[in-house]
Amino acid sequence: METQIKNFTRLEMAVLSSEIQSALDKIKGKYGLAELSIGSISFSPFSFSGKISGTVPEHLHFAETYASEEAKYFALQNGLPVDILQKKFVNNGKSHTIIRIETRNPKYPIITHCEEDRKNYKFTVQIVKEILSRNDFT
Repeated sequence: METQIKNFTRLEMAVLSSEIQSALDKIKGKYGLAELSIGSISFSPFSFSGKISGTVPEHLHFAETYASEEAKYFALQNGLPVDILQKKFVNNGKSHTIIRIETRNPKYPIITHCEEDRKNYKFTVQIVKEILSRNDFT
């Protein structure tokens, strides 16, 4: 006999979430989707809900192209090199790589990834310009 769930707790939701994702992975493969996943799940003892999101392979290419073009435009508008993405620099003794530009964050729009501590950091345009002027940019 199968296990029957009487109410939803963290433990049951963890098991269900894993099984739902496993089923979604099969569907993803069957239809050749680039992504198909369940997001965060909210629940009470008697019900739960979650958001399922999916993308087609072409979406990944479009998203990459859009991000690249948006970064070029941002760079031109702010006096930065147009090939700003994937640039590397050292700040406070740590190596950073610019991974994305968040134009909706006007104060800290430049997002980097630090290899030493594997964290992402936010920078202002002015700080990155100062780093550029010191030639610590590659």
